[in-house]
Amino acid sequence: MSSEPPTAGTDATLAAAGARLATALLSRPVRLARHTAGLVGELVRIGLGSSTLAPDPADPRFAAAAWARDPVLRRAVQTHLATTGAADALLADAGLADADDAVLRGLVATLADLASPSSNPVLRALASGRTDAPADIPDVAPGETSVVLAAVPPAARPTAPRRLVVGEEVAATPGAVVLRTPSFELLHYLPQTREVRDVPVLVVPAPTAASYLADLSPRRSLVEYLVRGGQQVLAMSWADPAARAGDAHGAPLDLHGQAVLDALDACERISRTPATALLGVGDGATLAAATLAHLATLGLADRVACAAWVAADGPLPAGAARDLRQWAADGADVPDGLRGALERAAAALDGHGHADLLGTPVDVDAVAAETFVVGDGPGVARWARAAGSGAVHVEKLSHAGPDAVVATPDAGAPDDSWWTALLAWLGPRTGPTREAPAELGGRGLRAVAPSPGDYVLAR
Repeated sequence: MSSEPPTAGTDATLAAAGARLATALLSRPVRLARHTAGLVGELVRIGLGSSTLAPDPADPRFAAAAWARDPVLRRAVQTHLATTGAADALLADAGLADADDAVLRGLVATLADLASPSSNPVLRALASGRTDAPADIPDVAPGETSVVLAAVPPAARPTAPRRLVVGEEVAATPGAVVLRTPSFELLHYLPQTREVRDVPVLVVPAPTAASYLADLSPRRSLVEYLVRGGQQVLAMSWADPAARAGDAHGAPLDLHGQAVLDALDACERISRTPATALLGVGDGATLAAATLAHLATLGLADRVACAAWVAADGPLPAGAARDLRQWAADGADVPDGLRGALERAAAALDGHGHADLLGTPVDVDAVAAETFVVGDGPGVARWARAAGSGAVHVEKLSHAGPDAVVATPDAGAPDDSWWTALLAWLGPRTGPTREAPAELGGRGLRAVAPSPGDYVLAR
């Protein structure tokens, strides 16, 4: 990060961006109050010595053991982390235009560098002095090295990386829970454009993993990208697998298929449209595709305007980003019944097996929805077959691990990102635009909690 202060030529831009930030935060008083209360609470914990905040072990600024061992230095670092984290979270929640967001994040980064305890010469000297010259080492005679070694305090163990705050640093796209059942919560994301597409997009995450893979950290969130692109986006957030009724009763696929149908009902009710676009991620694509086949068999295929399947079920690559590593760690133990049911459904979609969903066979021959497929070679072939007779748009990747979901468009070459291709593909298939709704939910479905909801936080 640069520690150069903003130049005079940027003053007007900063002032305008700051004014828009203030307006945005004042229009979101609940979130502003939540962030303020969270910061105050963390500062209290820091003062009491009970805070668990710690810098990334790879951060060279705080490599000296004294930053973690000395109570004064530790509190200085924790206060720095708490305040900069709160500032980042406020910016993420403000929903600013990209240009304003970039300007203000640059300012925050500059100020954070300047205010870092490692930039304070007194604290830096204190940390260096306490690390390099431990106190109370006795004078010893030659040959008594063992006495000295015993007197030197052992090096502090590396501190585990601080968890990203769910709802602020990951799964942070603004929205609300508008439906809660024992199996899932339905999140309705706050529009960030004046007009939105008529047909909503329903994100179906894998029921075998944490539900926020499509909504990682700000600027790396597919949900955020679609919302900023003018789409109405809703997403399912699964309850902990062990807590979902039905998993132990022999019909886990029926339970989860019915949940997708319930979510579709809510999407149609909220948007006042007869159809929804389905976006399945990983095992969520298997579940959503099986549900689409069920609807097609019943003659209700027109309830799905189009479908997008993202094959993101491979292993997490080495060196994965921090938000992806935390997402993977947040996964829960999945009952064998659910995993086996999804594997049978995947085989049926691939034409190599049989599975039933809510009394109908999972039959891809009945499916004719237009489909957007993202995956590697085998994944593309499998999902192209699952599209039945529908037209298929393919975005082929070199691999299909969870990191494939993160395809942030590069400012210089946006065509390289399948996110850009997906947004362009969805446009004509999600109808004309209309004025963005003034509230989340609707027609009796009211906001009951801020996103990302309670279920994802309970994992």
